[in-house]
Amino acid sequence: MVITGSICFPHFLQRVSIETSRIFAPLTRIGNFCSTENYMKERIDRHKDGSIKAKGHMKDDELEGYWEWFRKDGSKMRSGYFENGEQTGEWTTYDAKGKVVKVTKFSR
Repeated sequence: MVITGSICFPHFLQRVSIETSRIFAPLTRIGNFCSTENYMKERIDRHKDGSIKAKGHMKDDELEGYWEWFRKDGSKMRSGYFENGEQTGEWTTYDAKGKVVKVTKFSR
């Protein structure tokens, strides 16, 4: 599935194409009904040229788990973890050759 719309990431707000797919869809029984409301979806955002800009997972419409951001040439620019939509743990920034240039620690 491909969705186009406006999204907000920690460092940019713009219109992008988003690819999503369900990766975890546990069914929760509620009376006679089943729900998949707590599943995580993979999300891939792309630059205008189609190269991957960011990828990670969403849960309840918030960034969740491990995320990576990439430059147009495909080199990794930044990576780190989200918990309930907030940055957590160590975040790493890389130069264009993949060398670590900065590590930032976030606490909850």
